[in-house]
Amino acid sequence: MTDDYNDIFLPRLEQSEIYSTLKKKCKGKDSKVIGLIDDAVYYAYQRTKTIITHMGEYTLHDSDHLFRVLHIMERLLLKKNIKQLSIPELMLLILSAFLEKPVKLTTQFQCKLTTSFGAN
Repeated sequence: MTDDYNDIFLPRLEQSEIYSTLKKKCKGKDSKVIGLIDDAVYYAYQRTKTIITHMGEYTLHDSDHLFRVLHIMERLLLKKNIKQLSIPELMLLILSAFLEKPVKLTTQFQCKLTTSFGAN
């Protein structure tokens, strides 16, 4: 992973109540979960850089947008409820906040390729 991810993006993620709760629940027993989440968030971080290029009809969806979605989730759920969620539930919240637009981008790009070059 790039230095800007480790220096800028990861500290922002660690400030998240959902992410920090997930890390606490995984400590010592599910260490691969955090690696999976970090890889998925890194992927989303990289993919959002291309959204404006391939999806001009969208407003800017950068890393600030991704964190805004996660922050809104936290405000809706409240700390006391976040602490009661299971590891899979916390994972799904983070993944849905970060991967919704990159997955849409990939799907639309694949559709454009299929339309332009025909189905295989």
